[in-house]
Amino acid sequence: MAGYLQDVADVVDVLWEQFGKRGKARFPEALAIKDPRLCRLVPLYAAALAECGAAPRYVITLRDPWVCAESLYRRDGLPRRVGLELWVGHMLGALSVASGADSALVRYDELLRHPDEVCAALARWLVGPEEVSSTLVQTMRRSVAPELNHSAGLGRVPEIGDDWITRLACEMFDTLASQDLERVLGEFAAGWSEEFEERSVQCGWMSFDRVVVAHDSLSPMLQRHAEGRAGILLVRDGEESVSACSSSALSGEGVGVLYNLVDRGEAASLVRGASLCAGKPALLVLEGRKEYAAALVDWFLRWSGVGEIVRLLSADRELIAVGVPGDVQLGIDFWKYINSGDEPLQRMLLDCSEKRDLVLENDCENGPDWLARAGAR
Repeated sequence: MAGYLQDVADVVDVLWEQFGKRGKARFPEALAIKDPRLCRLVPLYAAALAECGAAPRYVITLRDPWVCAESLYRRDGLPRRVGLELWVGHMLGALSVASGADSALVRYDELLRHPDEVCAALARWLVGPEEVSSTLVQTMRRSVAPELNHSAGLGRVPEIGDDWITRLACEMFDTLASQDLERVLGEFAAGWSEEFEERSVQCGWMSFDRVVVAHDSLSPMLQRHAEGRAGILLVRDGEESVSACSSSALSGEGVGVLYNLVDRGEAASLVRGASLCAGKPALLVLEGRKEYAAALVDWFLRWSGVGEIVRLLSADRELIAVGVPGDVQLGIDFWKYINSGDEPLQRMLLDCSEKRDLVLENDCENGPDWLARAGAR
């Protein structure tokens, strides 16, 4: 509770800094805040705005879920099915805030096609029919910039099957686009939220306190030893396949998949994977040494996950994996190395002053006491 109250106080400070008027004790009578993350952060912002003496009203923008999923896939390589799950989660977050609050819903495609009509309707909701002026509507109209719609031409991917998340996204979008918002909140939103909470994976690989990162293909031996003990993130070069679009096989057992859409190669892919671990210890596993799978996972789970980067070497001193502590991740500009061209992993290791080498023995050949002999801690 104390942490939450501090967060509210921090947001209050930012709001006054960004929107307060110098020399005046009152908060502005009208302001607009636009940020997609508000779908998740509205309770925090609402509490902060109340502290500032403001009464928030909410405008929910409805965009086609398949357009959003395709945009995330093309920009970040996020699997389309995961993009749909994000859309549903964010929209349910927005609806939970709208319930019982002064809220309006605007269809994004209608705003671009008929900006004058949509802006006029929104103005009537904001200030009341009697107070609407042409100046207000035109000011709102000037903020609509269709040329900034970077997802034009994107749409549903026909290969995505009719599993529960595509069906739920379709039902939510069609209902929100055709029904009054008040009716949606009263008759549909609770059922959608209940189904989503029961069936969503909640990003299974991130539910673990440490993550194994691999490139392109996942060794069955590595998966067998890591599954259920650590999250697994697979970073793949190339396009998402048709079978992957409709499959949830990699999303329910603590395994996540991310696509590069270009051929980044193993080293850059592993570095990119490390950038997504959110400050959790990461084990970047190079391909080709399957016999070390059990040893690597065993060491990783015993490792403290803090301190210096660890280069894990085979008995013949070949690099087979890299352990990146969670606290070290926060100080690394990963994209500097991802976009550096040749040998991004080696460049990152060269730049990190606090690192050490650990030579692993083949646990299959040398028995269970290999870890003590290797001097791991």
